[in-house]
Amino acid sequence: MTNRYWDEEEEFQGEKVYETREGRLRALNHIIRKYIENTQGVKINYRESVPMSMASIIDMIETDEKFRNFALNNYNVIIHCDKDEIERIHVRKITNEMAELIRENINNLDHKEFQDKLFSLEDDLYEKGRRKDQQKRMEQVLKNIDYKNNDTLKILQQLGEITATTGEEQEQQQIHDAAFTAIREAEYYKFLKTMINKSFNLNLPKEWYIGAYFDVLSGEIGFTEPFITKHQKGNKLKRELNKETTKLRKQFADDNKVVFCSIKSINIDSFDNNVYYTIPETGVKRFVEIADNKGYVDPDFSFEYPDYNHNNKKHFKNDLSSIRKYDDAVEILIKDCIRTSGFMYDTFEMYIDMKLDYMELQLENLEEEAEIRENKAKK
Repeated sequence: MTNRYWDEEEEFQGEKVYETREGRLRALNHIIRKYIENTQGVKINYRESVPMSMASIIDMIETDEKFRNFALNNYNVIIHCDKDEIERIHVRKITNEMAELIRENINNLDHKEFQDKLFSLEDDLYEKGRRKDQQKRMEQVLKNIDYKNNDTLKILQQLGEITATTGEEQEQQQIHDAAFTAIREAEYYKFLKTMINKSFNLNLPKEWYIGAYFDVLSGEIGFTEPFITKHQKGNKLKRELNKETTKLRKQFADDNKVVFCSIKSINIDSFDNNVYYTIPETGVKRFVEIADNKGYVDPDFSFEYPDYNHNNKKHFKNDLSSIRKYDDAVEILIKDCIRTSGFMYDTFEMYIDMKLDYMELQLENLEEEAEIRENKAKK
């Protein structure tokens, strides 16, 4: 037999692997394999999944006393099922300390003091691995949910499915909090991309603005027609914009559209004219110089554009500036500059709280409708 075989046997006969939920599931997998190998003479490939369905495994645990005795005698493990719990299969390790306690109280197994002490020792074992379990669970949540590409409603549905398979209320809350943090981060990126791209493409005089609204029915951001302001700066402009936003909010309320702010036309140069410069000579294709010291030049760019001198760039003092397509430059601006600076974050907070409230309400309605359909089908 290989050293790997003995290493695995020693691991599952030991105690440490049973600290985490993942470890207990691995132990269950190993014990089932060993039992099949010993009782049926079937050589098991330990790198493949157990060749049994979940229903067959549960049936074996509930009805095969020899299997339960095999686990207890060879691994000091009690395996049982509980139909009333989400995690039906329980793998409970009897540690050396627990075994000693049982021997000392062999005639008093019904005493509450003994049982409390036994359960306390079991809790101590699980507590060692609880943080590892939670960390793995968080990583799984972030891996399984596509925050950037999925719409918010689908993300909330996926989150509900994940937390529904988690038995402990505390862990459910931790998964919920971690997921909502990731949702907000992904939504902030989407929000900035929508708002910034709209501002860059408005091409309006500086005294003109448009309103931004949340469309309750589509779950997306939309924009009003442009409006002109009398003032260009200061508190008078702020009051005028607040008044106009209130007016637009009333105007769009009947269409299930909630106006939450106003924006004006800006361009990538004016946003940060020390780093970004739109090269006007490149016309409709539009390229942007970026003072990033990376020296990247987009393969579609040509230094033969009229009046553009490679050795006399507008912003850069060396040849390590990059030249990128306009859309790529905007993406870099959002990711590396605007998002990290917290740009428009107060407005985003107001927007995302409103959006999540509507999405959760919509999710509740969908769940109610599904329950009604299910009840009708049963009848």
